[in-house]
Amino acid sequence: MRPPSSFDSEFLLMRDIKASHLILGLTAFFSLFLFQYKLLNLGNNFSPRSFFAFATLAAILLVLAISTVRRRQLVWTREHLALFLGPLLGIALQVWLGMRPVGIEPVIYLVIAFLLAGVIMGYLQVDIPRRHWTRIMFVMGFGLVVQTCLGLFHWTLLDIPALHFALPQKFATFYGGFFQKNHFATFNATMTLWLGWALSGGLPMARLARIVLILASGLLAFTVFLTGSKMGVLGFTGGAFLLAFVYCKRRRSTPLRRMFMGWALTVGGAYILAELVAPVDSADYAFSGDSYQNRLMMWHISWLAFLEAPVFGHGLGSFPAVYNEMFPRFAPAFSYVIEDNTADPHNLVMWLLVEAGISGTVLFLAPLLAIGVRALRVRPQNWFLVAVLFPLILHTQLEYPHKGSGSHYLLMLLVFGSLVGQRMHNLRHPLRVLHLPDHPSRFLPVGFIAGLAAMILVVSVHAAIMANVFSQRHRAAMQMPLRDALALRLQQNDITHPLIGRFALRQSVFLFAIRALRDGEVVATASFLRPMFAAHVLSHMQGRKLWQIMVDMYLLERDWEAALVFANQVANYNPVASEALKQRIGEFRVADAGSEKFRDLLREYRRQIDAEFDTMDARN
Repeated sequence: MRPPSSFDSEFLLMRDIKASHLILGLTAFFSLFLFQYKLLNLGNNFSPRSFFAFATLAAILLVLAISTVRRRQLVWTREHLALFLGPLLGIALQVWLGMRPVGIEPVIYLVIAFLLAGVIMGYLQVDIPRRHWTRIMFVMGFGLVVQTCLGLFHWTLLDIPALHFALPQKFATFYGGFFQKNHFATFNATMTLWLGWALSGGLPMARLARIVLILASGLLAFTVFLTGSKMGVLGFTGGAFLLAFVYCKRRRSTPLRRMFMGWALTVGGAYILAELVAPVDSADYAFSGDSYQNRLMMWHISWLAFLEAPVFGHGLGSFPAVYNEMFPRFAPAFSYVIEDNTADPHNLVMWLLVEAGISGTVLFLAPLLAIGVRALRVRPQNWFLVAVLFPLILHTQLEYPHKGSGSHYLLMLLVFGSLVGQRMHNLRHPLRVLHLPDHPSRFLPVGFIAGLAAMILVVSVHAAIMANVFSQRHRAAMQMPLRDALALRLQQNDITHPLIGRFALRQSVFLFAIRALRDGEVVATASFLRPMFAAHVLSHMQGRKLWQIMVDMYLLERDWEAALVFANQVANYNPVASEALKQRIGEFRVADAGSEKFRDLLREYRRQIDAEFDTMDARN
């Protein structure tokens, strides 16, 4: 039936928010929790989490896009064109100027853009059943991912630790997902903000689900207790003030006294638990001055790199190489003493300026601004969606997928779909609409199982290919002379590739270190491994094992001074680990060279060699 001509917010939420939201939400929720246990551990800190979620949603989006085409229910709007026009024009300009994109990132940009465009053109035409439980699930599902929009705005434009007093460090689940210390608490803070906004009148359907806010508040207090994150408490407080502003702006009849009392109990209880009995304290890291100085250093070097090619940039995908080439040139002049081998300026606008220049930045941002302007012209009340939409699409089009979780792409569909739904609402001709049965008890489980099967298939193929490639390369390197193997390894693309470079380097450090022990070429360790890999080892977030390997190499060479120098360098990243390494150096230094302590160390590394070969054999 044709919807009424006058705009109705309840119509928007109950007719244009479609059942595919639930399918995507359930599967994304499932995958986001699964990859926390690292069931797919390729050795890369990002792979087991981000690829799991990305592959899940990519497979589902592809299935939905194909079904949309088969049903011939395509609706094309200018918003769809703007969705991927920016990346397309930016890449075309780079190629036209002779600056070929580096790696596969531009291809991934286009793949994501076309997938999203294909899905959005059809998924809005599936109605969500008017059932009480579906309304509650929608509020919870949207709350699960709406926290990303705040994190994207923070990550895109405001990633300065000094602002952490007002903004929790990472609302978005980029690296740690939901079960890492700060992320989990701040996720719940924004979850509550969304629920409060919905219950205050932002979502009419949410008025029937007030129990959700009560349950969420208890969960939030408990999770803040588990994480001990003061940033989570700050997120609660900021959310309370913002919610109060929304109440006053909308002038709802709900008593403000009841709302403020609920917030006070939640925030106060969480703060007391975090202060008195929480097992973890993250305030030292959150308010660290060192982090603030490091960010300023990254931005300064990135800005200088931009000034060297301000019009057209250095080329898409070139930021890591450009930054690491610029750092030794400019750092001494500004007394930057911390060696920073980074591939991330922690500011995506700066990233875009360095890679694409002013011309590429304009091409990327103009279509996004056009979307926001059009949304406001259609309905001025879209200010909230526009505030969410701009940083969301900006992030999706600029960031590499390995740094984005599935919630980013899901939120893209939810928010962008609402705007396109308004466009469809104003069309003169009725659309063919595929209505779900009144009882979706069969449809949703089938969709969920299909999405899960697609996820398992994609991830399994990816894991098999990666395992075979890496095992073959490492096995070939283990059979060559050490110096030749190192030279060959550094020439391979995966060492410098932004997606798998960290994994390749970490595996290479470990394999070549134990290879040096196995073949008696221990002396080669200091002359080859340290200058080539030490910087990466030092800066690796999960480098404790690698730090000990590097120190053990020096210990077996009896190079006590070099071991102490390395341990002192570790102090810049982890003082506790540095002290532990110094204690280990002292214990070996007082031991006799032929003592059992050294023989045990050699046996341990030989055991690791055998285990590594067994793993390779099993994969093959």
